[in-house]
Amino acid sequence: MELAVGEKDKETHRFRSAYSYTSAMNRVLRHRKVFISPKGYFGLGPQSMRGGDLMNILGGGEVPSILRRKNKTYFTQVGEAYMYEIMYGKFMEKEPVMELH
Repeated sequence: MELAVGEKDKETHRFRSAYSYTSAMNRVLRHRKVFISPKGYFGLGPQSMRGGDLMNILGGGEVPSILRRKNKTYFTQVGEAYMYEIMYGKFMEKEPVMELH
């Protein structure tokens, strides 16, 4: 089955759009990993995060941070995270720290 001239243009546009989307997602997700919180929320964080890390919005911060406990007193910031359910201050109203499994 051969496509008409106008249909070929539409098909080419669809292919380019899909390719652009895939390329953009590859750039965004590179060095990132999807995680699920204990309450079942999906998030996106640094590839190096692991079970037992904590998620918190640090004072003055605008996005959640993934923290790893070094000892009783100190933490290391692993990186930034995104979780729709906790953006825009919703998280701090309920629970300021969330342990990730």
